Amino acid sequence: MRSRYSAYCHHEHNLQCYSYILRTYHSAVRAEHSLADIAAFAKAVRFIGLKILDSAGLSAHQVHFVASYLVADKLELLDEISDFALEHGQWMYCSGVLTEHPVVRLSRNDACPCGSGVKFKKCQHNQAG
Repeated sequence: MRSRYSAYCHHEHNLQCYSYILRTYHSAVRAEHSLADIAAFAKAVRFIGLKILDSAGLSAHQVHFVASYLVADKLELLDEISDFALEHGQWMYCSGVLTEHPVVRLSRNDACPCGSGVKFKKCQHNQAG
């Protein structure tokens, strides 16, 4: 799961990240996704944080996480309990249950939500590519 997050974070430096994300979908659901859709999402957002909330208290194939990301001047949270399945000795992403959170609009003078302590307008996470 962390490797999929890292691939989304580093996609602009390595275009093979899109293929990696697609390959880490379980074969039963892989056809529902495309490189074009993965690339479009990755290019539209800027991930700034990942917190693993639970894995021990869930079933052996689940992880509860929150990934925070920026879309222009908005902070969004991807809060999901993900289901993984072992396929050919590797954990593959199957599906997830999302928890909705309100979108937070950031002003230029707000502190960047990445935790850097820098104003949003000056933070590297608010800079393109």
